Amino acid sequence: MPETPCKPLHVISPLHKALRQISLYLEEYSRPLGLQPLEGHLLAFLACYGSFTVGQLGRVFGLKGSSLTGLLDRLEGKDLLKRTRNPEDRRSYLIETTAKGRALGLEARKRVQELESEILSRITPADREGFGRVVAAVAQATGVQVHSPASTKE
Repeated sequence: MPETPCKPLHVISPLHKALRQISLYLEEYSRPLGLQPLEGHLLAFLACYGSFTVGQLGRVFGLKGSSLTGLLDRLEGKDLLKRTRNPEDRRSYLIETTAKGRALGLEARKRVQELESEILSRITPADREGFGRVVAAVAQATGVQVHSPASTKE
């Protein structure tokens, strides 16, 4: 068997695998809620952080216009979110959950928090700090800035 010219990836491959495991876990728990994982994630985000413009949501979720519009249309069609004119900029809309969407979003968030608690119960504080350093190294190496909810609203 010929030797492969590819060296093992010690950071990227494990991160990708972990993200896939989380995605599959969330798929399983989103189904009973009648949601796709991304729909649940968006509703949970809005339920926790309040209303955002379409542009802000695009930056937070890394979605292009047409993909985000389709997602918002589906959720609006299910009466899970609503669009209202932005009083600060009449050219844009604010996206917020309906009461039904907020309830589903909080349920989705609860399931994510349960997973996080389960993960944290299996690692030490030093492991968590080390993981934080890995994530910081990824941000530095890529030079990519991903917006947090607080920085997005500023």
